[in-house]
Amino acid sequence: MALSDDVESISAVVSATRATIVLIEDEALFAKAVIRRLSKSGFNCVHAATLAAAAECLVSREPDLVLLDMRLPDGSGLDFLQRLRETSDVPVIVMTAYGEVEDAVTAMKHAASDYLKKPLDLDELQINIEKVLAASAINRQLEYSKAREGNRPDVAGM
Repeated sequence: MALSDDVESISAVVSATRATIVLIEDEALFAKAVIRRLSKSGFNCVHAATLAAAAECLVSREPDLVLLDMRLPDGSGLDFLQRLRETSDVPVIVMTAYGEVEDAVTAMKHAASDYLKKPLDLDELQINIEKVLAASAINRQLEYSKAREGNRPDVAGM
């Protein structure tokens, strides 16, 4: 099986779930392009142009993925990521036009799933989203299996 077949099968599974993505981005044209592309691919997209709007949005729903810009009008995406990690393990892809190694390291320390530098190719972004969502689904399945395994009676002790 070729890599392109793997990507297509992952894409089909992830898109079929109608995953909800929250895009936290202040550049309106970029946000429109991303939402248009992801919506066309079957994702539910919610846009927040500020961190305050994003925080409000995340109170009312638990998305499957967050796309987070680093620099927003009302604060730092990295600070927001740190606060988000206190309450949620939702996958986060950090995006920035100002790619600095220190910021990438900090994002990964706060469990960002990926770190992308703008300008982004929308095809590449979609593939990254699908990979992150597929990995998240596998992790959830693994946690479920571990929990189920932990609840089974000890057959050897019977």
